[in-house]
Amino acid sequence: MINKIRKKSLSILDKSKTISEVLFMNSKSIPRKTFIIDYTSKKSKKITYFQFNDYVDSCCKYFKKCNLKKGDIISLILENSVCYLIIYFASIRYGTILNPLPTTLGFKSLEEKLNKVKPKKIFVNIEFESKKFKKIISRIDTNNFDTFINLIEKEQNLKISIYSPQKKDISILYYSSGTTGKSKIIEYSNEAIIENQRGLILSGLLCEKNIHLCFLPLFHTASLRYTIKFNLCVGGTIILFKNFWSLKDKIWQIINKYKINYFQTVPTILNVILNTNYKNYRRPKSMNYIGSGSAILPIYMLKNFENKYKIKISNLYGLSEIGCSHFENPYLKNKKSGSIGKILHGFKYKIFVDKDLSKNQYKIGELGINSKTLLSNYYKNYNLFKKSFKQGFFLTGDYVKVNKNGNFFYIDRKKDLIIKGGVNILPSEIESVIQKIKSVKEVAITRCFDQFYGENVCCFLVLKKNFKLNLKKIESYCEKFLGNFKKPQKYVILKKLPKGPSGKILKLELKKMINEKNQI
Repeated sequence: MINKIRKKSLSILDKSKTISEVLFMNSKSIPRKTFIIDYTSKKSKKITYFQFNDYVDSCCKYFKKCNLKKGDIISLILENSVCYLIIYFASIRYGTILNPLPTTLGFKSLEEKLNKVKPKKIFVNIEFESKKFKKIISRIDTNNFDTFINLIEKEQNLKISIYSPQKKDISILYYSSGTTGKSKIIEYSNEAIIENQRGLILSGLLCEKNIHLCFLPLFHTASLRYTIKFNLCVGGTIILFKNFWSLKDKIWQIINKYKINYFQTVPTILNVILNTNYKNYRRPKSMNYIGSGSAILPIYMLKNFENKYKIKISNLYGLSEIGCSHFENPYLKNKKSGSIGKILHGFKYKIFVDKDLSKNQYKIGELGINSKTLLSNYYKNYNLFKKSFKQGFFLTGDYVKVNKNGNFFYIDRKKDLIIKGGVNILPSEIESVIQKIKSVKEVAITRCFDQFYGENVCCFLVLKKNFKLNLKKIESYCEKFLGNFKKPQKYVILKKLPKGPSGKILKLELKKMINEKNQI
């Protein structure tokens, strides 16, 4: 059965120039199949492939009424909703370029980003008042799905020109997270989207009945890549929620009700689930495993989760610039804890070894990737794009190592490397040690200025409830397991670590805190 689904899905991808064409083909071959079960608006509803495709066509006609043309930029500042997805696929079909933005950004940050891309249309469902953009803003009440549908279906008799978007056309402008510096705008093509789905279909993500739960924000590439687009390509079904918190207390009931077999999440959410007491929990028979990405999942958390809920967790690795390049099959016999898995079909890699870090049999170095899934450019910054390649491989900025079985292990961000007196120190090495301390809930290691060494180690700690700080014990533990040279020089105690929408720790923000009052 799986081989049949895979063969059909790959055949559709071979015939498609865009992901929106995949939708059109499925609307003809499986018109009555449920594509989305929506829990983001006032009333839950089921939407078939045929209905969703029809909504996308209507939205294209609405774009025509708005005088949008091929290549025009549309910005989205919307919470999770079917409206979001209709606009997303309509933009790809119509030939405009979509620019998704996080709803979590402040007004000034949003305005700054919009000024860079100068969209012809902005769809929002948040408070965003700006004289400059007032004329091009369309407000959408995503809680009232019918209002949006009535808006786009007014133009049913309007004829639209067929722009026929091509594979090489840019369809999306993504902002990178900017966790280690200024954010960049990534130009992503139709071909890159199609090819990344090809790699995922050939991985272990595919099963006989693909029913995925989606609660990660749709402006985040993971929710679209692993759930929305993947299920579209394989003829699966999506259970869509506005966010995790609208689902938190009933997540297992929803999984059992719809026989969900997969959901993609981030370590921070896994940690919340791990520490929530679900009464009368029984392992859902339908669940294959859970996908985790966007940030590193601590091994202790993975083991605790799998022991408590009896559900496997799979690490997936990727970047906005490259798509998903690695998948860890949780059922492999030679599976190693902490692995991000093996490289996907269609990807080539090269590890640019750092001799200072490669002191054992495994060579640690920066991961370089070459594939059809790569970004086409950085928007209005070709020089940065050109500098991001070495010997034809895109430099990910991540240190990795690979074992003899082809399993990759994420080590750390290259930019987070601490160089103390000319000696390279990996923050992840220190974090993995301190995380084992009983009183520590979370830890993050960054560099700080040192008058003698140039750089030194700074430790940010979040303590568990009912635990008091005992700095002497922590220092003694660090000296025992890390040695005097690698142990932190400074400690900062926080109530929580600053994190981005995807759950990544914002180390740039931590570095700004080092000289504040809570320094110890």
